[in-house]
Amino acid sequence: MIANKKLQLIDLEPDELITAITNQVTANVTALLKEKINPAKHNEIMTRKEVSELLQKDYSTLFRWKNKGVLIPTCIDGSIYYYRSDIDALLEKNKGI
Repeated sequence: MIANKKLQLIDLEPDELITAITNQVTANVTALLKEKINPAKHNEIMTRKEVSELLQKDYSTLFRWKNKGVLIPTCIDGSIYYYRSDIDALLEKNKGI
């Protein structure tokens, strides 16, 4: 991910240094974003237990959120599941709270 490269500063113009730093930061941020925003993981479905553990909320809270429209589960063959994208959106919406 983040490469340890040596940068020689002898005879390096300030603009060249800025460009080198900018390029390295851009590459690192891009790599981190690709790692963080994984489309396969984004469409993942999670069990009620997984969501409860992830959010550190009990089932009654998830039930209340369903009734209030905060986090709507999907029922598949009698089991309750949540889309990871819905959980991520909820976390992003409440990030500053």
